[in-house]
Amino acid sequence: MVRPEHRRRLPPMSWWWLLLLLLIPVGLSRLRHLPPKTEGPILPGQVWTYVPFNLRWGQRQDRFFVKVLRVENGTVWVSIAPGPQFQNVAKPEAEFRELYRLVPDVSAKPPAANGGSSVIAGDPNLDPKLRARVDAASDVVPVVLEAAQRLRHTDNVSQIYALALHGTIIELFSACVALANWGEPTAIPLVLRSMYEALVDLDNLVHDAGYFERMEAASHHQTLKLMKSGPLREEFLKARKEAFDELATRLAELEAQSKGPLSIRDRCDRVGRLDEYQSLYAMFCLDTHNNASALAERHLTEREDGTPLISFFGEQDPFTIANRLDFGLQFLFQSARMVHGAFQVPAPEVEALAARFETGRRERAAAGGNAAEGGSQHA
Repeated sequence: MVRPEHRRRLPPMSWWWLLLLLLIPVGLSRLRHLPPKTEGPILPGQVWTYVPFNLRWGQRQDRFFVKVLRVENGTVWVSIAPGPQFQNVAKPEAEFRELYRLVPDVSAKPPAANGGSSVIAGDPNLDPKLRARVDAASDVVPVVLEAAQRLRHTDNVSQIYALALHGTIIELFSACVALANWGEPTAIPLVLRSMYEALVDLDNLVHDAGYFERMEAASHHQTLKLMKSGPLREEFLKARKEAFDELATRLAELEAQSKGPLSIRDRCDRVGRLDEYQSLYAMFCLDTHNNASALAERHLTEREDGTPLISFFGEQDPFTIANRLDFGLQFLFQSARMVHGAFQVPAPEVEALAARFETGRRERAAAGGNAAEGGSQHA
C-alpha cells in the first residue's frame, strides 16, 4: 500500500493541459469548416470576405467584405466600402489570401470588350429590388456634389452657413446609402433625423438671412449648458470664467433682440413644416430614442412555433429601407434646390434627377406602393 504522502500528484498546470486536449477536437472541428484558400488571379472589382472574423464571432460569411481596387507588385489594395470617403488599405498578396476568401457569384469578371462589368459592391444578399433603389440613390450623390462645386460665397455668414448645411445634408445622405448598401440599415432613420434638422435650418436660412443668429444663439445655449454641467462647472465657472462670461453675454444680447434659440418645433413652424414635424420627424424620433416599436422591428421575429426570436444583424424589411432612402432623396433634392436657388446658380442635372425620382415615386404609388408589395409603413 502506498502511503498518502508518497502518492504522485499531477502538477497544477497539468489540469490546463488536460483541458486543452479536450478542446483541441472542438477547435479542429471548426477549422475543418474553414474554406480552402482561393486560387486564381486577384482581380480589381472582386468582392472578398474576411474569414477569421466570421469564425471568431460566428457572424454570417457575407457580413464583412472588402472590394479589390488594384493589385500592384504583390500588394492588394482594397476598400471596405464603396466611395472615396472610405480609407483604402493594402496587404501583401500572401497575407490577403490567408485572411480572405472570394465571395462566389458576385465578384467582378474581367472587363468586357465594351468596358462593362458585373461588379456588386456591398452586401451580396441584398434584395434585388432594394439593390436597384440603392444603386439609383448612390448615383445621385456625385451629381449633387459636382453641382455644389459651382457655388461661390463671400464672407457673408449666412452664405457660409447655407453651404455648410448643404454639405452636411449631402454627407449624411451618402452615409444612408452606404448603410443600406452594406446591409446595416438600423442607423438610417437616426441619420435621417439629423439630415431633416439640417434641412429645416437651411429652409429658415434661405428665407431669413438673419437666421444664422438664431443658430449662433442655439450653439451658445448648448455650450453654456455643457459648461454648467456637474463635471465641468468648476473648470469653466472659475478657471475659465472669462470664456464663460463672453458666451453668456453674447447669448443675452441675442435674446434681448428676440433672436434666441428655437426648438425644432418652432423652427419647423416658421417654414410651414409643422405637419412634417408632427408626423415624419416624430417617426424618426421613435428610432432615435429606441422606442419599443423600433426595437421590435430591428430584432424581434417569431419561430415557427410562435415563440419570440431575438436576432442581431438580422434581415430587415427591404421596402422599409427603400422608403427611408426615398425620404433622404427628397431631403437632398430640396436642399439642392434651396441652395442653388439662393445662390442663383442653376443645376439642371440635379433637376433632371429630381424629376426622374418623382416620376418613379408616382409610378410606384400608382402600382399600389411598397406596402402592396409586402413592405412596412414604418418610416
